[in-house]
Amino acid sequence: MAFSEVVELARALVAIASVSPQDRIQWSHPYGEEAIAQYVHDWFVREGLNAEFWSVAPGRPNVVVQAEGQDRTKTLLLSAHLDTVDVQGMTIDPFDPVIKDGRLYGRGSCDTKGCLAAMMIAVRDRIRAGRLPHNIVFLASCGEEHNMLGARRFAVERGDAITGAIFGEPTGLSVVVAHKGVARLTLSSSGRTAHSSAPHLGQNAIYPLARAISLLEQYGQSLSEAPGHQRLGCETLTVTMVNGGQQANVVPDSATAWIDWRLLPGHSAAQGRDELAEFLKQHGFSDIDVMFYNEYGAMETDEDAPLVLQLRRTVEHLTGNSETTVVPYATDASAFGGLGIATVVFGPGDIRQAHTPDEFIELKALEQGLAAYSGFLANAWFE
Repeated sequence: MAFSEVVELARALVAIASVSPQDRIQWSHPYGEEAIAQYVHDWFVREGLNAEFWSVAPGRPNVVVQAEGQDRTKTLLLSAHLDTVDVQGMTIDPFDPVIKDGRLYGRGSCDTKGCLAAMMIAVRDRIRAGRLPHNIVFLASCGEEHNMLGARRFAVERGDAITGAIFGEPTGLSVVVAHKGVARLTLSSSGRTAHSSAPHLGQNAIYPLARAISLLEQYGQSLSEAPGHQRLGCETLTVTMVNGGQQANVVPDSATAWIDWRLLPGHSAAQGRDELAEFLKQHGFSDIDVMFYNEYGAMETDEDAPLVLQLRRTVEHLTGNSETTVVPYATDASAFGGLGIATVVFGPGDIRQAHTPDEFIELKALEQGLAAYSGFLANAWFE
């Protein structure tokens, strides 16, 4: 059975393994974005457009396509990420893009290769049509699922040239104008090893960390009770992992807990880290080290910005809904939060299907996503 171009392109992208290697020092298939970046690059070249490879890290490139418009002082960025989360525990073959019951299955189909396919075609068609009112840049980025490596690199090197940006994520074609940031922290305690038959000769690192973790439950509760954002609500803090010890009969000399803190706009990860360290110090835990291992900023854009208004009109024409929304998760838009530009997160698919054991996207959603991106690009969005 023949399917539309956007469905077939999404299907081809899903078939290419591109799991984020995160912090792995050595990795091989299915990790890394090099293969899918090569496919995206070659697809644009075959379609007659110039595409650039940006080597961000070994085996981890961005792909950038750009076209000049009549007003070269204004540049619209459209971006979708190349990487996916891992595949352990999936109940389907993650890289066999099966189409069944009006759905495309496979890892990344929803998050976010469906958006990537729709953006690629929309950008190609608009550049081919010519007479661009302003510059257009398309970015296929690496590393979104872990540290937003590719988007951060682009923001540093080209961010000052961007006037507005759309980041493709499965928002159900709702226009997302704000999302939370995240500070990922570790709490570490140190001790001294000894044989477990004589624990008094050692210093158990787990005990003080366990007491600090118990205190963090209270700290997280206080965040949930504090005044929050009008639309995003309150901040949340969660202990997500704990590790300590080396053997059942050895007093542990180290222990570590991992924390996920979802931050509101205006509250930086650095501020959160300092506040948490001070809180622990005030409660007698000055020997607990509080360190970053990952952080992303929050994003917030005026819902009356010209880019937002134009996208809302486009969506209303397609679906009848022009409302904006907010989400609690972070995206590549975080990398652009400090640039003062209009930024939204928008795309086809349902976030509830992202990262799931049987990840899929509705074929109808893919078609609507392409229509939305194309409809938006057909109109000038700057006043």
